[in-house]
Amino acid sequence: MVDNLEKVQTVRKIGFLSFVLINVGLTIGYGTMIFAPMAAYLLGPASIFALLIVLGISLTFVLSMAEMATIFPYTGGTIYNIQYGFPKRLANFLLMIALVLMIFSLPTSQGGEALSFAYYIKHLIPPLKILPDPAIAIILILIICVINIIGVRAFAGSQVLFVLLFLIPMIIWGMMAIPHIDLANYTEQPFLKEGVTPIVFIAALGVLYWAFVGTEYGGALAGEVKYPLTIIPRGMVISALMVFLINAWVIILGLGLAPLDILGTPVGAPLAAASEYAGLGAIAVSLISFSALSMHSSSINTALSENARSFYSAGRSGLMPKWLGKLHPKFRTPVNALIFLTIVLMVVVLPNLIMILGTGACMISTTINVLLLLSVISLKKRKPHIERPFKVPTWLPVLGLIFAIMLAVGLTYFLGLQVVDAFGVDLVLGEIISIIIGVIPIILGIVLYLAGRKNMEEPLEFDEFKEMMKVDESPDIPEKEWSELRAPLRATGKDLRKINIQFYTLFAIFMILVIFTAAFGIWVYLS
Repeated sequence: MVDNLEKVQTVRKIGFLSFVLINVGLTIGYGTMIFAPMAAYLLGPASIFALLIVLGISLTFVLSMAEMATIFPYTGGTIYNIQYGFPKRLANFLLMIALVLMIFSLPTSQGGEALSFAYYIKHLIPPLKILPDPAIAIILILIICVINIIGVRAFAGSQVLFVLLFLIPMIIWGMMAIPHIDLANYTEQPFLKEGVTPIVFIAALGVLYWAFVGTEYGGALAGEVKYPLTIIPRGMVISALMVFLINAWVIILGLGLAPLDILGTPVGAPLAAASEYAGLGAIAVSLISFSALSMHSSSINTALSENARSFYSAGRSGLMPKWLGKLHPKFRTPVNALIFLTIVLMVVVLPNLIMILGTGACMISTTINVLLLLSVISLKKRKPHIERPFKVPTWLPVLGLIFAIMLAVGLTYFLGLQVVDAFGVDLVLGEIISIIIGVIPIILGIVLYLAGRKNMEEPLEFDEFKEMMKVDESPDIPEKEWSELRAPLRATGKDLRKINIQFYTLFAIFMILVIFTAAFGIWVYLS
C-alpha cells in the first residue's frame, strides 16, 4: 500500500503556537472579510448570537476530528479517516467521492480568497484597478505555491508572518474604528432584521460557518506536527475560539460603522467601504485592506498545503496517480500535488464569481464533514476498543452530523439566491442550479470510482495498517531528525509544561472574551 516508507516521510517541525496560527490562517480569509459582513447584512445585530451558535457547531466538528487526528497522526490524515473509518468494502467508494469533493473545494474556496485579495489590494493601491481581478489573483497563487514547495519551515514561517500581519493591522484598525461607532446602528433597528424567515436564518448560519471552515482539518498536518497527540486537540480548540473572536470583532465593528447594505456588498470590499462610510480616514482604510491581504494570503497558503498533503497521501497509497505521491527530493514537500492543485486553482478564478465560489465551497465543505463525521461514528461502532489518545462521546459527532446537514440545506438555498443575482434567472431555476452544483462532485466521484475501482488498491486491515505505520518514539532520536514515523508523539517534561502554559493561558483569555461578546449581544438585544 505505501511504498518505501523510509524515503517518503515528512518531517515534524510544527510546534503548538505555530500549529494554532497555521490552523487559524487556513480558516481566516474571505469568510471573515466578505461572508461575516454578509451575515450581518442578512440578520442585523442578531448575527452576534448567530456567531455564537456557529462556534458551538464548529466545536462539534473540531472535537470529533481531533479524535481521528490522534488515531491517525500522519500526513494527510483526512484520507485515513475515511479509509479506515468505514468498512473495507465502502472505504474506497466514499474516499473517491471525498477526494473529488476536495478537488472542487480547494479552487472554489481559495479562488474566492484570491479574488477577495484582488478587491482589497485595489483599495490599498488604486492604480492597480487597471488590472483584471483574476490576473492579480493568479500572481498571488503562484507566489504561494513557490513558498509551499521550498519547505515546511518556509511554509510555517510565512504562515506565522501572514497571521501577524493580518492580526496587528486589524487590531489597530479596530481601535481606530471604536470612536466612530454609532450606537444607533445597534439599538435603533430590529435585533433580528425584518423579513428573516427560518430558512434565511439557517442560510445565514451557513454563511457564518464559512468563517470557521478549516479549523477541523488540522489533522491533515499531523505528520508534520511535533507531539501531535498533545498539540492537535488543544490547538484545534484554541483555533476555533480565536476564529470566533476575530469574526465577532469584525461583525460588531462592521455593524457599528455602517448601514447593513454596505456590509452586503462583497465586491466593494465591505470592511474598507464601511470604514470609508464612517469617515475613519485613509490610514484606517489602508490598515483593514492590508489586514485583508495578509489574511487571504494566509488562507491560501495553508489550504494549498493541507490539501496537497491529502492528495499526496492518496497518491502514495495508490488511490490516485502515483505521480501525486512524490516528495521534492531536496525540500521534502509534495511538489507534484502542489503544482496540480495550483493549476486547478488558477483556472477557477478566471470567471470572477466570488459569492458563487464561496457558497459552493462551503456547501462542499459541509458535505465532506458529513463523510468525516460518519467515519468517526462508524469507527466508534466497529472498533470501540482501539486506542484513542483523545476521545469524545458518540453523541458529539452525531450532533455534528445533524448540524452539517442543516448547514448544507441553508447554503443550498443561499447559493440559489447568488445564482439568481449573477445570472438573472428566477428563484426556482436558481435553486435547481444550486442543487446541481452540490451534486456534481458526488456524481463525478461515483463515476470515477466505477471506472477505476479495478485498479484501486484495497486498504489494509486496520490493525495491519497501524502496525505498518507504527511510530518509533525512541527518546534518543535528535529533534533535527524527527520525521513522520520517527519522533515522540506525546510531549513530556518541560515541553509538556510549556504547551500546558500556552494552552491554558490562551484558553482562559479567549473564554473571557467569548463571555464578553455574549454579554455585548445581550445588551444589544435588550436595547
